[in-house]
Amino acid sequence: IALLVLAGTLFALEKTGVTNFYTSDQIEESSSTTTPNESTIDYSPATSTDNEDINKQKDSGKTDPAPSAIPQDTAVVTITRANATPSGVDVTVLLSGISDGTCNLTLTQGTATVISSSSIKKDGQYTYCDAFNVDRSKLTNGKWQVSVVARNSDGTITGTGTSELQI
Repeated sequence: IALLVLAGTLFALEKTGVTNFYTSDQIEESSSTTTPNESTIDYSPATSTDNEDINKQKDSGKTDPAPSAIPQDTAVVTITRANATPSGVDVTVLLSGISDGTCNLTLTQGTATVISSSSIKKDGQYTYCDAFNVDRSKLTNGKWQVSVVARNSDGTITGTGTSELQI
């Protein structure tokens, strides 16, 4: 019975065109010497002429400049939050490259300026400005420019971060 079911299934598949056991189409072979999937990359070792430019650079003593690093007298100041609340504005700041000193917050809208200061704090691996909370009565509605300058105790390391705030 299984053989009859198998034969019937194959016959049905052949008649519906799903399979093609009895006739086969001839596949033409391409006369091209490369196929689309064939790689043309030369994996052989480099020759002396391949490295001429690099060897000239080495011989002259000139090398590519080192990646630019943050200067030792610069801190990275990242304003992580500047939010308007019903009571005012809260600003939080993360620091890198500085471990002590003062942070100065400046909020500017046109000619209006509000300034606040806080100390630099260290909590485990994070260094930050103590939270800024500016009273709402000092601010008007609109867009404010936010700037924080961090300066170490002896003034040799500074950094600035900026943002915008809508009140």
